[in-house]
Amino acid sequence: MKKVFLSVMLVVVLLSVMVTPACAAEKSGTISTGVNWELPVAAAGAAVVTILAVTKRKEIKKFGKFLLLSPLAIFGAAFADGGTGGLILGHDGVVGNITLAEGCRKGDLLGYSSGWYKALATTPNQIYAMAVALMDGVTGDVIQVCFGKTKLGGRLSGMTPGNPLYCAEGTDDGQYTDTAPSTTGDVTTIVGYSVSATEAIIDPRARATSLSG
Repeated sequence: MKKVFLSVMLVVVLLSVMVTPACAAEKSGTISTGVNWELPVAAAGAAVVTILAVTKRKEIKKFGKFLLLSPLAIFGAAFADGGTGGLILGHDGVVGNITLAEGCRKGDLLGYSSGWYKALATTPNQIYAMAVALMDGVTGDVIQVCFGKTKLGGRLSGMTPGNPLYCAEGTDDGQYTDTAPSTTGDVTTIVGYSVSATEAIIDPRARATSLSG
């Protein structure tokens, strides 16, 4: 029986495909000596790979096509806060009016620091979340906010029901993250919990945990 020598294992091919961005056109090329590949996109988040190999006698052996799924197709989309498109699906009625010191979008976390600004977890300029914006606004606008529980949808995706949400870091002020900030001094207060992949109950008053040490 003729032996076919592959210079790379299938798992290497799998990893190569999983990190390759999807595209509309077929891709082909050489992974390494003796193994060629074709990558026509079969569907969003998936790819069909044809494995070819060269035997010692230069014969081409086709091993067949394998459907390889990307991490998004296998594990689902990663958490994302689009920052816009927020939908207020309900709230507990604990509302009030504030004057904005900077613009915000519906659903943004807001806090007070010599004026009402978008909340931010990053030290040393952290602004603790105190309310959720119920409408868009620009600097100087008087908008309605909820100081209690708000059901938020529209701008969030990729969540796991029951997982906590936190105020975001860096330049994502006013937004949400499902990963607790890890820098010492950053605000790690839980501001809400996801109830589905795209909806969450936000309650900054709950303060389920405190600042990191």
